[in-house]
Amino acid sequence: MFFYKGKKNTDTKLGKVVIIGTSPLAFVLADVIQNNDYDVSILTSKLEKQTFNHTKPFCFKYSNAISHQASFSFIEDLSSSPDYCILASSLDEISSDFLLLQNLLLKDVPLINFTSCYSKKLTNKQIIKAFFKGWMQRDKNNIFSLDRSLEIVFSINKFDYNLSNIFSNQHLSVSYNEKSFPNFWEQITPFLIANLLLLKNKQSLSEMLPDKNIRKQIDAILKEISSLAAKSSEKFDSSKALATIYAIPSGYKGDIYQPKSFNNLISTLTETNHFDTPYLHNLIVSASNNIIV
Repeated sequence: MFFYKGKKNTDTKLGKVVIIGTSPLAFVLADVIQNNDYDVSILTSKLEKQTFNHTKPFCFKYSNAISHQASFSFIEDLSSSPDYCILASSLDEISSDFLLLQNLLLKDVPLINFTSCYSKKLTNKQIIKAFFKGWMQRDKNNIFSLDRSLEIVFSINKFDYNLSNIFSNQHLSVSYNEKSFPNFWEQITPFLIANLLLLKNKQSLSEMLPDKNIRKQIDAILKEISSLAAKSSEKFDSSKALATIYAIPSGYKGDIYQPKSFNNLISTLTETNHFDTPYLHNLIVSASNNIIV
C-alpha cells in the first residue's frame, strides 16, 4: 500500500491505482504505472468499457525508443477503494469523468489531478495537482510522444507522498514544486494559443510560425494574457510562454476540433472578453468557424 501525507515513504509494495480519462496522457500514465508492477484500472462508462475491451492492444512510441504494446483493464465500477486515483481527462470527456469521480469509494482517496485548469471545483479531501510537460498524440490505438523528454510536476513536497516509484520511467522525469506550481495562465496559455491557431489556419505550427503576422498576433495575445494575470496577482512570463509555443513539436495536430472540446476549453476563460482581450477574442471567433460538427 501507499503512505498518505505525513508518513515516511518506506513501503514499496504493490498498490492499486485507478485512472479516470482516455486521453493520450491517461494511457501513457497507465502504461508507465502498469510497467512498474502496480495494479492499474481505467474507470470509464459502460459503453466505453465495452468499446475498449474489444479493441486491439495499444501501441506506444516514446521518442527514439522501440515501440511496444500494452493492454489495460477497463472497468465501469469499483469493488474497493484504490490507493490513488488519477484524473487525466481529455477536453471532450471532462464532464462525464467528473461524474465518475463522485463514486463514494473515491471520496477519501488521494486524487492526482492533471486537469486542474478545468476542474477548479473538485471537493475531494486530498488533491495533488499535477502538470504534464510534453506533447502527445493519439491515432486510434497508437500513442505517440512528440517530445524527447517528458516531465510531470507535482504541487507537493517530495516527502509527502510516495509518487516517484509509481511514475518511474526512463522517458519520464518527476519533479516537485510545492511553492511555485504552474498557475492557470502558465499551464494553459501555450496549449490555448497553439490549438486556436491550428484550428483557425489548418496548417502545422512549423508552417505558421515563420509568418510575421502570426508572430505579431501571438505577441499581442500574450500581452493581453499578461495583463489578465497581473489583475489576478498571478505571475506570468510571456517570454517563457512564447518559447514553449515555438518549441511545440511540428507533429502536434491539436486537441479541440470537436465542439465539446472547444467549448470546454473556452469555458475556462472566464476573465476574457472582446474589450480587454480583443486579439484573443478574435482568434477564438475565427477558430470556432472550423469546428467539426
